[in-house]
Parts: sequence; C-alpha cells; structure tokens
Amino acid sequence: MRPAPGETLVVPVPSILARWLPDEPVIVTGATTALGRSIDLAALPLPTGGERIRNLRIGHGVHLPYAIRLTAGDVMRLPFTGGQVELLSHPLAGKVRIDAADCPPLIVTLDDTTARPVGTGPAARAVRAGQRRTSARQLRLKALESALDRHIATAMAAPTQSDAQAVTLALYTPRWRGPAAATVNLFNRALPIPVDDSHPEDLSAAEIETCAARIAYLPIDRLVMSGCDPSMRKLVEAIRRRRPIATDLLWHSSFLQMGEPADWGLLQMWLDAASAGHIRRIGVVKKGLDGFLRSLGFDAAFVQNRVAVDPAGIRPTDARDSAGIWLSGSSHYRKLPYATLCALSELRHITVSGAGFDSRALALIEELGLRIGEISPDPLRPGDLRAALRKTAITLSITTSECLPMLPLESLAEGVPCLIGPSCHLFRDHPELRAVYVADRPGQPHQLAGKIRDALAATGELFPKLTAYMTAWNEASVASVDALICGGSAHRVASRRTSV
Repeated sequence: MRPAPGETLVVPVPSILARWLPDEPVIVTGATTALGRSIDLAALPLPTGGERIRNLRIGHGVHLPYAIRLTAGDVMRLPFTGGQVELLSHPLAGKVRIDAADCPPLIVTLDDTTARPVGTGPAARAVRAGQRRTSARQLRLKALESALDRHIATAMAAPTQSDAQAVTLALYTPRWRGPAAATVNLFNRALPIPVDDSHPEDLSAAEIETCAARIAYLPIDRLVMSGCDPSMRKLVEAIRRRRPIATDLLWHSSFLQMGEPADWGLLQMWLDAASAGHIRRIGVVKKGLDGFLRSLGFDAAFVQNRVAVDPAGIRPTDARDSAGIWLSGSSHYRKLPYATLCALSELRHITVSGAGFDSRALALIEELGLRIGEISPDPLRPGDLRAALRKTAITLSITTSECLPMLPLESLAEGVPCLIGPSCHLFRDHPELRAVYVADRPGQPHQLAGKIRDALAATGELFPKLTAYMTAWNEASVASVDALICGGSAHRVASRRTSV
C-alpha cells in the first residue's frame, strides 16, 4: 500500500510492539483543553526539531489534514493548563491526559533516554482525595497498557497459516472458557479482552478506550469479535472512531439459549450492529444457525471448531476404568450432569473425576456412593484441564443444550474418547463412530451406562478411526475460518424484523 502524492503514510509494524524504541517518532494528531475545546495544531509553535505533517493517512481509511511529529528531545509547548493530547505511535497510541499545574504553560516532552512523553511544570499542591483516586485510575490504565503490549507482541509475532490470517486479529474473553478455547485454536492471532479472568462488563470507559487505541492502528485489515458482551460492542465503536476496520462476529451460543433473556438481548444487540453496517459477517459455531441468520438477510457463515493439533501425533490415554465430567458453567440448568452420575452408579468399577460441579451434583455423588477421583467445584483452567483429561479413559459430555462444545475436541486431542449427546453434530457424518460415541437417549441412566461400557470397550479398535476423522475435521475447520474472513462483501441489512 503506497500513499498518494502529498500524503504521509503511518502504519505501525510488529517490531515496535514489544518495546518503545528511542528513535521512534511520536505524532501528535490532536489536542483539547480541559473544557473540551479543540486546539488548532497549525496555530501551535513548531517544536524545536519538530516537523509539520499535512494530509496524514493512517492505515487504510483515516485521513487527517494536519499533525506534528516529535522525536527524542523535542519539546512542544501547549497553551493550556489541563486537557489531553492525542498521540499516534505504538505503544502509546491514544489520548494522554495532561493534568493541570499551578501555572501555564505545560510542557510535553520526550525523554532522551526512554523516548516516552513526560509532563513537566511547577510542583503541584498537596494531593487531595480526588487526585489520589485519579492516580489510582491512571495506575490501573498503565498496568492495562503494559499487559496489552505484552499480549499484542505475542499475538502479532505468532506464525500464520495464510495471508488472510496474517492480517486478522480475533478478540476473546478469557473468562468464558469454551469460546476462549475455540478462538485461540481457530485464529493464529488472538488477543484477550480483558487481559485477565475479570468480567468484561467490569471494563471502564477509559479502559475500553485504552484497548481501542492499542488495537486500531495495528497492521491488520480484519477484526473478529469472539467476545459478545456489551463491552465488546462498545469496543467496536471505539475502534471505529479511530479507524474503520472490517469486523466480523463469532457467535458461540445455541438455539436453546435464545430462551434466556440475557442471551437473547445480546443477539439482538449484535444483529442491530450488523444492520448498521458495523459487523460485516456473522460466524456461528452451531451448525444450522447460519442458515437461520441468512434467511433474515444477514451475511452468515458456519465456522467449525477445532483443536489446533496434528491428529497423527495423538496417542491414546493409558488410563483405565475412569471417567471425567468437566463443566465450565450452566451446570444447574443446561449442562445437567445428574443422569450421567446416576449411570455411573451402575458401573461400580469406574472412578469419576470432574470439575465445575454445583452443590447438588456434589451431594448426588456422595449419595450414590460413587468412586471419586479428582473433583473440583470450580471449572479448570485450560492447562489444568488438559492434564486432568489425560488421567481418564473417557470424557462424558452428554447434554442436549450444546451443538458442539469444545470439550469433546479437547478430549480427543489428549487421546481420550468422548461420549456426547444427540444435539452435537460431531460424528454425524460417520455412522460407525456415531453408533458408539453418541448417546441418543441422554436422560436415561441405564441406557447411558451401557453406552459408557461399550465406548470404553471399543477404544482400542476405533482410536485410529477417531484420529483419521479428526484430520479431515481439522481441514474442514481451516476452510471454514477462511470462508468467514475471506468471503464476499458483507450484506448490509437496511431493516430487519424485531421478532426473530
């Protein structure tokens, strides 16, 4: 991509993501006073060593008529005592607050050693409680900036399978275990938002703006929002204000969850975003939901989940006579383990391990007198889950509320077969594997006990067929991701029905 005549092109490159380079210039693209009045950059005195830039082009679609470039040692004097300046340069892209001092002018300068913007001015008065709160907020934002920089550096340095993946960044929420696992396996470059296990709705407006400032000017052409909370919708808008980037949505919920008010509200919110042209294409991981959305006029594509491992290298587990039930939430009303636990009471030689059990499930395990292995009331982190899976001979993920959770794929990747419910489309195209590993009557404990017994007995014979199946499955998954990010132009819906 080349700038037009008279343009200056600014595109951050991965080499400056990991740390701030002393010779990296900072470009001032805007300034406002504490009262919100915009400052005309053209009217400011040119800093010593500074450079005026006209007709600035940023990335693929943002043009600014005027900016000022600063390098290490340059000083820019601002004619106000408080407000903010907007900087374009990674990792300090975004708005930097200038706190009021006792007397003007404030000076924004780049330190010669670190090349970081610093504010100077007369000593401030004693710190008040409000100022302490402001300092605490600023410290949190600084911590967020540092964490974002580390995660961005890791994501952008990751090898990619295709040119399309090289310019695509997927955003996910670590707190939601299943969608997070799906995202990091589907996309070569993925960024956690939030950067920890906190709830995404705990993100403040300032934190959302900080994330947007970091993401907007990365060398990417596409975003995939794999976190569907309202804060992610706000993040899309904050990024769009800085730079329009083609944005797709990856929707992980199933038809059954449409009956939940919270989930229904989220779906309505994102369909509104697609209608407004802010979401280009909707990817779904539940087969059939894509056709439903297309019937309403939305551009939708099925994306097949996978675990990014080579199935040829998978070896069967050495564990015997042990079963695992691994829950990540909703075990009290959707992913019910009770029938499965009752089935295990007919298999007294089987030891049960698991995680994510509610108090009722724990009480049932005790009442039934099941042989207990490792039990955790809380869901396991990804690394802990992989280790726990290898200690069992079969995973039991028998539910009618999931079309394809990540757990069966994660289990197979660890060499552990998985018994699934009839709503899951895994094995639907392989009659032999379906006959053994799909429980058609998930609510009948006696029938489940027989399926568990048969699946354990068939592992040695069917394991090569399982790995061959996963090879073809993963190839189809890669193709489905390409279809999402490389498909035709988004179909903008002018209007849609309010009742779906």
